Amino acid sequence: MSKPIISIITAVYNAKEHIEVTIKSIINQSYQNIEFIIVDGGSTDGTIDIIKKYNSKISYWMSEKDNGVFNAMNKGIEKANGKWINFMNAGDYFVDENVLTNIDFHSYVDFGIIYGNTYYEKTGVEKPFISSSLQYGMIMACHQSMFFNKALLKDKLHYSSKFKLICDYDLICRIINENYPVKYIDLLIAYYMGGGLSSSKNWEARKARYYFIYKHFKFRGLIKSILESLGLLSLPNKIR
Repeated sequence: MSKPIISIITAVYNAKEHIEVTIKSIINQSYQNIEFIIVDGGSTDGTIDIIKKYNSKISYWMSEKDNGVFNAMNKGIEKANGKWINFMNAGDYFVDENVLTNIDFHSYVDFGIIYGNTYYEKTGVEKPFISSSLQYGMIMACHQSMFFNKALLKDKLHYSSKFKLICDYDLICRIINENYPVKYIDLLIAYYMGGGLSSSKNWEARKARYYFIYKHFKFRGLIKSILESLGLLSLPNKIR
């Protein structure tokens, strides 16, 4: 049975110090059926020179002004031909060259998302939360350690354009709330550098977060999220 195409999408903007480690991680995977797409937001710091250095290893890349990282990721989705999609942004990378080879993608064709463990720069290896963490405004797993089943989700796999932040949370809520099953696999997948826009604590991030929580979980979700942020309610346990 042939291996399905796995599309890896990297959104980047002015990240010349971090993009190369991400590129190397993807092109050095032992898995033989990868489509590698880079969507650059019009970098001016030398990022483009690094991308061109690996031009022969990249399936498709573009550089043009966009409306934020999720707009860039939507552009990547439109170009992707794979049955599965992973988003590996600049500075993040697969923990070793056999990550994709070690996943039997054929076993998960009925799942909207499969996800695994993450090595966080500040805290080390961590397993995901259980999926009910979404009710508190928390994604159960690192986005870089997720694979989205494009063959199953089809046009449902896209990010909201309402905000530039927290749209990964909205996407995962939509997939789960539309009754697509998700599956945890006990495998260390990605190194996550941290500091992404969706982890920001500024007002725009908070506004987007509370908007999406209310959209999916109404007032009950808002109350849970606020109590958790005040330290009056604990998040669900992580997967053991």
